[in-house]
Amino acid sequence: MRDRRPTEGNDPIGFTHDQISSLLGIEPGDVVAVIGAGGKHTLMYRLSEELAAASRSVVLTSTTNLHRSADYARLSTLLTHRDADWRADLPKVLATRRRAVLVESEIGSNLYRGPGPDGVTAIQKVSPETVVLVKADGARKRLLKAPAEYEPVYPPKPDLCVLVLSLAAIGKPFDDRVVHRLERVRTLFKGDTVTPQTLVEIVCGSGGYADRLPPAARNVLYLSACNSGPALQAAQYVADGTGNTFHLKICGDTIDGTFHLMKQLHARDQS
Repeated sequence: MRDRRPTEGNDPIGFTHDQISSLLGIEPGDVVAVIGAGGKHTLMYRLSEELAAASRSVVLTSTTNLHRSADYARLSTLLTHRDADWRADLPKVLATRRRAVLVESEIGSNLYRGPGPDGVTAIQKVSPETVVLVKADGARKRLLKAPAEYEPVYPPKPDLCVLVLSLAAIGKPFDDRVVHRLERVRTLFKGDTVTPQTLVEIVCGSGGYADRLPPAARNVLYLSACNSGPALQAAQYVADGTGNTFHLKICGDTIDGTFHLMKQLHARDQS
C-alpha cells in the first residue's frame, strides 16, 4: 500500500492509497450506486478486482444499461431473461469465481440491459453478503453530463453513492462528442469550454447532482483522470467548490491505481 501521513499547508492530498475500495469503506452486503460520467465503467471494474482479491463476492449490474467491454466479457454473466435458474446459479458462480455480471438481456453486441432496481433487490435476497456495484446513470461514453429529471435511477436504499466526474473533460469544447445531455449542461454553465467551474456547477447548480444524491447513503465525489499537477489543482478547485455536499472526496487515476483522499482547504466551505 502506498499510504502516507496527512500533509500540511496547501497540499490537497490527505494520503495516497492504491485501493479505492478501502478508501470507500465498502462492507459485505453493501449496494454501491455509481453515477456521473467519465469513468463509471472502469471504476466499477476496478472495485470488483480489489474486492475479489480480498475474497469478497461482487456482482456488477445496472438499473439502466451496461456496456459490454472486453473486461466485462471475461466475467461470468447471467442473463435473467434467459437463465431461468439464475437465483440458484449466482451463489455457485460467486463461490468459485468471486465476480459475476448480472443483467436482463443483451442489446446488440456491445450493450446489456440492466435488470432495474427490482433486480438489485433480488440479488440482495439471493446473496445477502455480496457487494452489488450498480451503474445507476448513463452517459453514452461521454466525459461529462448533467442529469435529466428522471436520473439517476437508483436501486432501493443504496449504502454508498459515488459520483464520478472526469477531470479529462477540462479544456474540451462543449459539444456532443464530449458532453451527454448538452442542453442540460448549458442550463448549469455558460461558456464554450469545460472548466473546473463547470464541474462545480454540474454538482451544485440548480437541478445538478447535489439535488439528486440519495439522502440515506454515504455520498462520495470521485474525480477521475487525476494524473498530473494541473489535474490535481483542478481537483482541489472542484473539491473546495462543492463544499460539504459529500461525505468524502477522492481524486485519482483508476487505471494506474493511485487514489488521493482530499482535504478541505478553505474555511468558508466548512460547516
